[in-house]
Amino acid sequence: MRGLIPDAVSVVLANVSVHSACALYVLALYRLQERPPTRWLLVLPVLVIALTLPWLLRDYTLRRLLVSAVSLFQFGHMLVLLHQRRHVTPGRGHRILAFAALLTCALMLYRLGVTLAGWDTARQVTDSTFTVVMTFMLVLMVILLLSTGTLLMVQERSEHALAASEARYRLLVESANEGICVIANGHIEFINTQGAALFGHPPAALLHQPITAFIHPDDRDRVRDNHHRRLQGVVNGMTYAARVLTTPEHITRWFEVSGVALEWHGQHAALNFFTDITERKEMEERIEHLAFHDALTGLPNRRLLLDRITQAQHANGRSHGHSALVFLDLDNFKPLNDRHGHATGDLLLVQVAQRLHQHTRAADTVARLGGDEFVLLLHGLGPDLAPATAQAHMLAQRTIATLAQPYTLPLGSDHAATTVTHHCTASAGVALFSDDSASANDVLDHADAAMYAAKAAGRGQVHLFSDADRTPEAPPATS
Repeated sequence: MRGLIPDAVSVVLANVSVHSACALYVLALYRLQERPPTRWLLVLPVLVIALTLPWLLRDYTLRRLLVSAVSLFQFGHMLVLLHQRRHVTPGRGHRILAFAALLTCALMLYRLGVTLAGWDTARQVTDSTFTVVMTFMLVLMVILLLSTGTLLMVQERSEHALAASEARYRLLVESANEGICVIANGHIEFINTQGAALFGHPPAALLHQPITAFIHPDDRDRVRDNHHRRLQGVVNGMTYAARVLTTPEHITRWFEVSGVALEWHGQHAALNFFTDITERKEMEERIEHLAFHDALTGLPNRRLLLDRITQAQHANGRSHGHSALVFLDLDNFKPLNDRHGHATGDLLLVQVAQRLHQHTRAADTVARLGGDEFVLLLHGLGPDLAPATAQAHMLAQRTIATLAQPYTLPLGSDHAATTVTHHCTASAGVALFSDDSASANDVLDHADAAMYAAKAAGRGQVHLFSDADRTPEAPPATS
């Protein structure tokens, strides 16, 4: 294009563009090395070319010397930057850029040398001398090297940043106090050290294994359903408890599980967080047991008994059957307490509870209301009232006979060889019921009233509730 376009374009504008591109490569290197650029070192070479070349349009030799010197300065600057951070940004991109800068510096030194020595016969840029041809060829190769090296440095920096980020997150995951695992296609694809410890297996024994192999059989369907819901993006209410079979011996532990959906190596997966809540579960079960059971004997208390009565009423309503409530009160419990102390009295109550539990049908309920008051809830007495009444009366008589057997009670807190034999009878009031026409409390009051009638009849008796037993308030009984 020489001769077809103005020299100011082919010489000045072209060289300003080339040196501006070099300055941008150096600026890119600053950015890749994460250091603030020295701006005057970037701008000065471009200004020198832009301000000086218009005065050298007719002098090819001086122009070539100036361009070579400025290029040597720019690529020397790049070499210095690469050398200073050679340990910070190692890699193929760093080496390619260094090679391109070194090659360019060598080429510019060669051009300066042959030009100053007068060994090159070229008098204008279009002369086909060895120096001119080699310069154009090497410059094209350097441009390719600069582009390739810069792209590789960008890629390597991204890979390094990703690796560093993964290392940081892995450190966070591994140092977490809760278990963390990734489940994809129903298999454990990742688990942290704490998670493996909670499972009681080495990580290698857990990876790529189906998660259901470690879940209690009764909870497997729920865990599968929740896993699928999590994959669908459901997060609300997705913290739940499940039983896990830990250690090779399959010891059952309670885990609380939460998590989110994510993509794992191109697959839909769930990131799960879990903690061992076995102690909390056991505490909750103990609290619930204490809420519904007597602390001394372990039998159901009044609260649970009323619930069982209500359930029996509903069942009777469907089957048209009958149930009975047997209210038991020990006849001579207070003298034992007065003579030997409450600890001995408690031992008697425990033995009474054991006898009732051993001699009561599996379908029936034994409860303690407090003090020396016990209740039997008899189920399945049939639809006919007369046979049901007879059966309830017979079972109550049998229970009184069982409780009338002598009790051997150790004396003293250390349960030494000293014992006392205690004879204890009981009075029983029986109230039959079918559906929920009367409340559970009313049924219990009927049995209680019948028990007072049994005591009044001479103790050690069984009394069936009737309308005549309905009194505003039953008289207090003396055990």
